[in-house]
Amino acid sequence: MEAGGADAVQVGAHPRRWLQLLLFCAAAVLNAVLWITYSPIPDDVQELYDVSPFYVNLLSVVYFIAYVPGVFVASWLLDVHGLRAGLCAGVGCCMLGSIIRAAAYNPKTFPLAIVGQSICAIGQPFIQNAPTKVAGKWFPDTERAVAVTIATVANPIGAALGLVIPPLVTAFVSVPALLVLDAVVAALVFLLIALFFRSKPPLPPSYSALEQDRLESQGRAAGTSGGAFLQGIKTLATNPHFLVVFVVYSLTVACFQSLATLAAQILAPFAYSNIQSGALSAVLVVSGVLGSALGGKLMDRFRAYRLALLVCYAAAAYSNVLFCVLLAKDRFVVMMLVSAFFGFVLLPTLPLSVALAAEVSYPVPEATPIGFMVAAGMIASIAMIAAMSALINNGYVRLGMLTIGAVCALSYVMMCTFRGTLKRWERDQLHPGAVVAYDSLHDDDYHVEPVSPR
Repeated sequence: MEAGGADAVQVGAHPRRWLQLLLFCAAAVLNAVLWITYSPIPDDVQELYDVSPFYVNLLSVVYFIAYVPGVFVASWLLDVHGLRAGLCAGVGCCMLGSIIRAAAYNPKTFPLAIVGQSICAIGQPFIQNAPTKVAGKWFPDTERAVAVTIATVANPIGAALGLVIPPLVTAFVSVPALLVLDAVVAALVFLLIALFFRSKPPLPPSYSALEQDRLESQGRAAGTSGGAFLQGIKTLATNPHFLVVFVVYSLTVACFQSLATLAAQILAPFAYSNIQSGALSAVLVVSGVLGSALGGKLMDRFRAYRLALLVCYAAAAYSNVLFCVLLAKDRFVVMMLVSAFFGFVLLPTLPLSVALAAEVSYPVPEATPIGFMVAAGMIASIAMIAAMSALINNGYVRLGMLTIGAVCALSYVMMCTFRGTLKRWERDQLHPGAVVAYDSLHDDDYHVEPVSPR
């Protein structure tokens, strides 16, 4: 087929793309809930297992430790064998780990809690590395930023649920009963993923997706997938635009993980209960989801990623200082409002950075850049949690919180140096194509509607 004298390609938006995104979000929410389950109920966990606060934090930090070695296997599996294989592996680890955690019901079984949490953590990179790949494989360029936003904020939404639900549930039942509930939910999510999730639609949603499919197919046919994966890593390491996004994203991940892990310990000296600290964290995440949704819609229209990130980091640094100044006893409503503003401007930096990284690193397969970004974020999280914990435990709570503001200010300075272009989007705009209209009743059947080259 010819379109305007140039070779046309067949692309189209599959009607089941939103189902695939929903299934992925269920996996991301599950993994985040399992990660943060213990953090909002530190007193109950210490009593159940007869351990110090250090070991309660370790149940969260083990996720960061396990991610770094797992990122290589996860990125390779997702890029070489597809989304379905990677997601089944990740959710399978979550299911197995949650079942083992459920067997930890007294002080003597605390090692089982560590082992189960570690297995859940092994599944994390298979899920965390996939948002841009899900968006790239299933969504056209006009919906890609929104899809990346939804897939990325599923993790913070899961963290919010993980911060709110445990204190509410353990007010009526024991911690072991909560862990059994986690295991049941994990098994259900695994079953849904295994039955209904697919790696990609019959036809690609964009020319850039088609091009990457061809490269991946050629690599598998020639047996050079491993070499292509290593070449992708080298390409990323020498791309200065990607490296800027790599650093600012990693720092933002560290900010969010530190807040989620230490929220109860930050607010406890000011007489806020576990339920109140969970509510503040949930408000931060919910407002952040709203900010992310707005950012995704704006980026699909204007694609001003650099400007959006600069505004968000500047506002986040300001709101962090405001939070520290106003933090005091009996100011729950005021702190809720400040947390809402803080989340609204901080959380959108995660999906914005992820989408921008996929653009500037094209044609490197999507799972590779985000995998290494999150891995660096996990390393930064370990260091940041250790530093903030030391300050908080020594009575410098506000100074510990100001660490986040300092990191946001540093990210703002680094984004000022960014000058990259949107390679993937530009590739889609330059290539003429034909749009596939899937039949609404039989969505694997389609007809082709030629369009004029852009």
